[in-house]
Amino acid sequence: LLHVSDTHLGNRQYGSDTRREDFADAFEQAIEYAINQDVDAVIHTGDLFDTRDPRLPDLNRCIDILQPLDTADIPFYGIVGNHERKMDDQYLDLIGKTGVAERLDKSPTLINDEVAVYGIDAVTRPAWYAEDFTFDSPPEDVFTVLCMHQLLQPPVREIQAEHPLEDVLDRVNIDLDALALG
Repeated sequence: LLHVSDTHLGNRQYGSDTRREDFADAFEQAIEYAINQDVDAVIHTGDLFDTRDPRLPDLNRCIDILQPLDTADIPFYGIVGNHERKMDDQYLDLIGKTGVAERLDKSPTLINDEVAVYGIDAVTRPAWYAEDFTFDSPPEDVFTVLCMHQLLQPPVREIQAEHPLEDVLDRVNIDLDALALG
């Protein structure tokens, strides 16, 4: 698996269109790397876009970047991060309708019948304790990965963390082998 996160497509860092292109180019390089390494899947743990309302050119560029991955039969799975999170339908779902991406959820997405991948979109602080951490059971004898877009301690220092990792581990109803964080 190739794990990427926080690509922030459309980010005009320092107000520069050159930086917008830099973000897209870096994402494209990661996808090219995935194809060259013939990975089994790419997982993206949030903030694919830098804003809740990405520009149409940024959406099109994202789809263009993901199409070679689809052509290589390498799936792209993702969750929604805090920068791009909307109250209703998500842009990741729209991109998914093109067939080049799929949004992870609380049902296991199986990769080669060996890995079960789950996803929880970014959870706001006020909603954290109301969030349901119940997942559908994975098949037996698979490696389980939970993708989240949260600052958990560890690995993040306590002063920067939103929540303790132990809180997540105590609330999930399945055994996890790994967390992929954004």
